[in-house]
Amino acid sequence: MEWSEGLSNRVSIIIRKYIDLFYIIVYMVICLYVSVCFCKLCIHIVVLRILIVIYVLFCVLCLVMLFCVLFVCKYVLYYFHRVSNQLQ
Repeated sequence: MEWSEGLSNRVSIIIRKYIDLFYIIVYMVICLYVSVCFCKLCIHIVVLRILIVIYVLFCVLCLVMLFCVLFVCKYVLYYFHRVSNQLQ
């Protein structure tokens, strides 16, 4: 084995190590990007669920208020009907 062949083998080993390191770095960057995108998606899903819950609560509140208004109107009409019957 000549001196140049030994140097060539060492250089190729070093190059393979750096290529492996490069692949590991690329893989880590891709994983980081995917995890950031996943976190953003999770945040959007959580915000969407919060908005849905707020919307449902608002609808329930509106329904309760509607029944309260109808209840008050019913008793006001009943009161006026009773008073008008007593006046006759």
